[in-house]
Amino acid sequence: MSLLQSLLAILTGGGQDGGARKAPTGPAPAPPPPPAPSPAPSSNNPRIFERRGDPLVALDDQLEADIRVSLVDCRSLVSLPSGLRTGSLDLSGCTAIEALPAGLDVAFLDLAGCGALKALPADLRLRGGRLNVRDCTKLSALPAGMGSVAQLDLRGCTNIRALPDDLEVTSWIDIGGSGIDRLPARFAHLSIRRHGEAVAASEIF
Repeated sequence: MSLLQSLLAILTGGGQDGGARKAPTGPAPAPPPPPAPSPAPSSNNPRIFERRGDPLVALDDQLEADIRVSLVDCRSLVSLPSGLRTGSLDLSGCTAIEALPAGLDVAFLDLAGCGALKALPADLRLRGGRLNVRDCTKLSALPAGMGSVAQLDLRGCTNIRALPDDLEVTSWIDIGGSGIDRLPARFAHLSIRRHGEAVAASEIF
């Protein structure tokens, strides 16, 4: 075979071995790992903002979730935007938060387990739903003029020993483990509870 024929055979895949090419030896390279999935949005409704166990420290001042804000077990949270107005605000398990913003306006406020919380805003407005401050052991008082609630949960609030004179409650109060031993007669129409169990009127009024 001439030199020219040999070159043509190599270029066209031919040659003395019949053009067969040897497969590479060794293990095949591993395929690249799939991309990490993007976190799913908490809600497709911009009027609802929900996170659970998120390491966020503060909320955007432009938050406009007027139906519900739920930040359960966000243990790094320390700040909320001032003037926040929403239907339901759930901060249960937010163990780092020490204060709530001025101008807070809600119907349902859940602060259960917020052990670092020292006070509620003086201008807090409640709109007839529920206030849950269970196990807020550093909280010593509820602000006057905050409005009306149907349900008031004070379980474990050892430093709360009295309620504001103008506080309106329409359904029940739970004082189990709180600093309250007696209630004024104006609450006699309510269901009074200790840790969920009804208390006889003679024990509390």
